[in-house]
Amino acid sequence: MGSSNFNMTVSEIIRSYSVKVNGGSGVLVNAMTREYSYVLTAAHVILDKEGNIITDEEGKIAVHDYQNNSINVLSELIPQEWRESRSDRYDLAILKVDYQERLAQKCIPASALTDRASLILVGFPETERSSSDPIKEYTGHKISVANELMMLSLDGIPGTNTIKGMSGGGVYHVQDEMPLLTGIEFRMDGSTAEQQYGRAQCHSLKRFEELITINSSVPMIPAYLECFSRVKDLIFAFNVIDKNNVLNLKEALEEFANLLIDGGLPPPYKVMADYSSELLVNPVKLNELENRQLWVAYLEFLVISALMDNSGSADV
Repeated sequence: MGSSNFNMTVSEIIRSYSVKVNGGSGVLVNAMTREYSYVLTAAHVILDKEGNIITDEEGKIAVHDYQNNSINVLSELIPQEWRESRSDRYDLAILKVDYQERLAQKCIPASALTDRASLILVGFPETERSSSDPIKEYTGHKISVANELMMLSLDGIPGTNTIKGMSGGGVYHVQDEMPLLTGIEFRMDGSTAEQQYGRAQCHSLKRFEELITINSSVPMIPAYLECFSRVKDLIFAFNVIDKNNVLNLKEALEEFANLLIDGGLPPPYKVMADYSSELLVNPVKLNELENRQLWVAYLEFLVISALMDNSGSADV
C-alpha cells in the first residue's frame, strides 16, 4: 500500500511529497478514491495574467515529482473568483493527477497550531532548479492565523527573489518527528518589493477543502482512511508487562487481518461514505469519523468477529 515512512527523516518525508508545477511548486496529498490523487498549489502557478492555462511544449501542465518523474494531470480546480478578480484570497488551485499509491501525507489544521509554532516551508526555488539539490527548506514560525490565512515568518529573512518558484509549496509543522502539512504558501507578505522580506502568506488546508466541496470532488483524507493496511500494525497493542507473552498471538491476529484485507475488506473511506453517522453512538460529532483510533478499534472488531464466525473474509 505504498512505501513506509519508517527510517525516513523529516526532510526526506516532506521532500518526497513536493512537486514542481510549471514554474512553481506543489504538494501531493491523498484523495478519498483510488482514481486520482491531488496536488495542492497556487492559482497563479496554473493560470497566466490573461487567464490561460500555463502549459509546456506538449500543451500540458508540467508536474514533476521530487525525483523529476513526470506526473500526468487529469484536470484542475481553480476558484472562479481568481479567474475574475485575481484576489489573493483565492490564489489557490488543485490538480487532479494520476493516483499516487505511495502517499501517506498527514495534516494538521492551521487553527490548531500554538502561538509561534515552528514551521517549515519546502519547495523548488527558481534559482536552484538546475542544481543537484533543487528542493529547499526554510524554517520559521507562525505569526498569525485569521480567516484561514496563515502568516509565516521565515528565518534568515529571505527576499522574494530568493524563494521565487516556491509558490504552492507546502508548509509543515513537526510533531514527534512526524511532519504535518498545515498550509500552502502563495506569496510574500507586503505590497512593495522593499517590504517583501522574511514574511510569507499561506492558505490553510480548509481553503482547499472548500474548493473541493464547491467542485463536488472527493475529499482529501488522512492516509489511514485509504486502506486498513495503514493501521494494521496498531491493532491489538496488548497492555502487558512482558509483551513477549502475547507476541505470537499479536502476529497471528495481524496475519488474519492481512487475510481479510487481501480478501476484499472495504477500505475505511468506503465504509465511512456508505454508513457515515450510523457508525457513531453520538452522530452529532461527525468529525470523530476521522479519528484514527476508531478505525484501529474497528479493524480489531472485524478480526474478532470473523474469527468467531469462522469466516475467512469480511467483504461488503
